[in-house]
Amino acid sequence: MSQLQPFVKNLPFTGSTIFPPFMGNIIASLNAYGVSRSNRFEVLISPPPGLVHPKKSLSETIDRTISTAMGATGLGSLGIPFLTGERINFACEGATFPGKATATKEVQHFGPYRKSPYSQIYADATFTFRIGRDMYEKKYFDLWQALVMDPVTHEFSYYSDFVSDIEVRQLTTQDSSPYGIKLIEAYPMSIAELTLDHSQENTIHRLSVTFAYRKWLPVEIANETSQPTKGTKVSELDIDNPNS
Repeated sequence: MSQLQPFVKNLPFTGSTIFPPFMGNIIASLNAYGVSRSNRFEVLISPPPGLVHPKKSLSETIDRTISTAMGATGLGSLGIPFLTGERINFACEGATFPGKATATKEVQHFGPYRKSPYSQIYADATFTFRIGRDMYEKKYFDLWQALVMDPVTHEFSYYSDFVSDIEVRQLTTQDSSPYGIKLIEAYPMSIAELTLDHSQENTIHRLSVTFAYRKWLPVEIANETSQPTKGTKVSELDIDNPNS
């Protein structure tokens, strides 16, 4: 009950010695089920295949940058955490369970219109990362974004090379996970600016990254989703074909 005191004391009538009947039900429910805390979460980001195994489809400049960062064996200056995404996961300070909506169109057969569903709309997902003194996190997402479109040649990479899955899990105070989702085929769509200011002596860098993805699913059924077609370039995707 002690953990619930901050919540119970804000409920109406709790200062009275005689609670209305519904108040007993509310308190019993809080005692039985507790509350979910927004600061208890974990994010698991897997690096895309193009960072783990750089390909020559990139320009020599970008390919050399990734190879230098990762080393010839993939265990260079960024080290093993680069391959596993471990450091990125620990650096994530803010995340979201993105929303989902049903797209509808009005259909009339007889009488009032009905809203007929025809697709699902997934909101973009934004994450906030703490930046280390070596700017590792900034370089990580810069390289990942370079996989999408080569900033030197302006050519797009293969879709399967730059997309990856991201898991977002709610945690309890005992670190179990009652709920989680997986973002399927995610990649960094937007990397926010980092502000430099001489007057801010005790401010650290935090990087906001917005991810595009195809869809999200509860982690329990996420493995049922199909994987992106290997060898398909972005320019070859049929955006009008819902099965592409």
